[in-house]
Amino acid sequence: MVVSLFMIFGIYAQFVSHQRKQAEEMIRKAYLELDQIFNTAADGMSLIDTDFNIIKINDTFSTLLGINKDEAKGKKCYELFGSQECLTARCYLTRILNGEKGCEGDTEKKLKDGSFIYCIVSASPFWGLDNKLLGIVEDIKDITKRKQIDEELKNHRFRLEEIVKERTAELSLMNTQMQQEIIERKQAVKAFSREAELNEAMAELSKALISVATIDEIANLILTNAQFLTKSEFGYVGYIDPETNFFNCVAMTQEIYDNCRVKDKDKYFVFKEFTGLWGWGLNNRKPLLTNNLTNDPRSHGTPSGHVPISHYLSAPAMIKETLVGQIGVANKVLEYTKHDLIVIERLADIYAIAINRQRTEEAKKKMQAQLSSIQKLEAVGTLAGGIAHDFNNLLTAVIGNLSLLKQDLKAGDKGLGIIKEMQTASQQAKGLTQQLLTFSKGGAPIKKVTSIAELFKKTVPFALSGSKVISELSLPDDLWYTEIDEDQMNQVINNIIINADQAMPQGGTVKISAKNVIIKAEEGLPIKEGKYIKIAIKDQGIGVPQDILPRIFDPFFSTKSKGSGLGLSISHSIVIKHEGYITAKSQEGSGTTFFIYLPASVQEAFAVKKIEGKILSGQGKILFMDDQKNIRSMVKQMLNSLGYEVELAEDGIKAIELYEKAQKRNRPFDVVVLDLTVPGGMGGVDAIGKLIELDPEVKAIVSSGYANDRIMGGYKEYGFRGVMAKPFDIEELSSVLNQVLQEKGNRVKSF
Repeated sequence: MVVSLFMIFGIYAQFVSHQRKQAEEMIRKAYLELDQIFNTAADGMSLIDTDFNIIKINDTFSTLLGINKDEAKGKKCYELFGSQECLTARCYLTRILNGEKGCEGDTEKKLKDGSFIYCIVSASPFWGLDNKLLGIVEDIKDITKRKQIDEELKNHRFRLEEIVKERTAELSLMNTQMQQEIIERKQAVKAFSREAELNEAMAELSKALISVATIDEIANLILTNAQFLTKSEFGYVGYIDPETNFFNCVAMTQEIYDNCRVKDKDKYFVFKEFTGLWGWGLNNRKPLLTNNLTNDPRSHGTPSGHVPISHYLSAPAMIKETLVGQIGVANKVLEYTKHDLIVIERLADIYAIAINRQRTEEAKKKMQAQLSSIQKLEAVGTLAGGIAHDFNNLLTAVIGNLSLLKQDLKAGDKGLGIIKEMQTASQQAKGLTQQLLTFSKGGAPIKKVTSIAELFKKTVPFALSGSKVISELSLPDDLWYTEIDEDQMNQVINNIIINADQAMPQGGTVKISAKNVIIKAEEGLPIKEGKYIKIAIKDQGIGVPQDILPRIFDPFFSTKSKGSGLGLSISHSIVIKHEGYITAKSQEGSGTTFFIYLPASVQEAFAVKKIEGKILSGQGKILFMDDQKNIRSMVKQMLNSLGYEVELAEDGIKAIELYEKAQKRNRPFDVVVLDLTVPGGMGGVDAIGKLIELDPEVKAIVSSGYANDRIMGGYKEYGFRGVMAKPFDIEELSSVLNQVLQEKGNRVKSF
């Protein structure tokens, strides 16, 4: 039994030994498999005991962290790859020792070369066979690439977000711009519609203005459109008077006129000084828009009693740089806008064009009327000149013989009084022929540089002597000189002053003023551009009706019961022959003003000594040529009585022949007097040319009863040294001869 038991035990022991060997083999194999799995695992793995000692690491861990397996074994984990979590409550080993089943998290591992890798670390407890905690198994997965990819994705996402934000902002901006563009397009469409309406209104206005007759009608039509287009309660339109530079407000809203407190209101207002809102625009020649008059300094100066104004808009009417008028509106319900300003400026432009066109038309009609008047004057002048020429020849014989006869009489002789009366009558007849000559082509002025101021001072008192009318002269010291025929211009002044005197039978004042002006072509006056003296002669008489005013310069036209009707016609002709201009402005009951424009002289005035009322004797040889036998005979007696030796010629050919013979005999003539016109023979112009060829120093005097522009007015240009108009007496003859004989050299141009 015991044997059996031993046998059984032996058998069991053998069985158990065998089983143990098998178990140990299995454990060894399992360990080898586990070790192989540990070493070949894709993740980095390490075994760490509870004292933080590294038991072992696998190849992946070694490669991943760059740690030698043998060097790692037995080292503290926190010494080998220390991190901020080592030996802290966050340490994985500490956490498992504290009872956690396992833990996992992202971490950053520092390598030997100083670089870092990102990894996922998981830790699990490592138990012995007796369920005793031996340590932890730490698993490390390298997620650096994934981290980089995540970072790139994050950056990419950030960039996308930024791009989205940018695109969103751009889209928002585009949307805002689109909304603004839509608004602007709507405004543009609205503005275009308003501009189209405005253009249509302006076109209709321009058509309407073509048929308007007067400047007042133009202003009223402009005002109607200004109020309508700007929706204004009040408005006015006016123009600058080119003669006075006053502002004539000829069109205005009825309320403005009715509420104005000016006494004795006329049909429209005239402003001499520019103040207040409307004055600011005129003074500065700029548009004015204000919706706050309380704080606007430009509104100061509004007269008391003026209609109350809340908003105001005005624009000047300009022709180039010249101010011609202004448009103003006030009290729109809403505030005035830039569009309203454009409307008023456009209307101001149209108004300026309309005024300019109207004034041009008026000037054209005036010039046509003046041309017609001039043609009438020339027709009368042709006849008058021929009559005057023949009459002057007759008067020359009469006046000359009377002066000879007067010399033979002694003081107290009865015949002396008769001769004086005949001389007075002859002088009156001479004055009549002088007036007739003014109409003729031969009525040319014999000009010299003169002070018009001095002429007025001498002429006006004489013309008003014995009259109830007094004169008031306003003649500045710096008044330019002018080149005129004093006798003719004296006649102009006398005629106008006499008219003024007759227009004021109960007395009054005639105001005479003059100023220097520069005339430009755009002013529309029928004279050349340049410097002029503008003369104004204003009376306080009854005035001239407007329907008669254009005819006052017509020959033989008169509103008086007495008179020839030639005074103003003669004045007109004289001024025209002086290359000037004369016109008149009148209003019934308010007097008449004559305006005279005379060209300013570029020369300085000089004094000329006149020897009047004396007969000057002399010595020398005189050649006198005239086609009238009685004149030749009379002049010979005059010259002989003065002490001169005389030879006579009936025409230019005979005069040349006598002059040449005298030269050959060495007894030349000292002076030659040549008649200008010889019917059927050689006159003075041709004769002087031949005489200058014979003797460049010849001293010749031209004489005529019918002078023309080229000769009597500019005798020196033709070689003459003096001029003597018929009729003349012995005093004039002696004076002219004495002047020429005393002249030295000064040879004029040869022909």
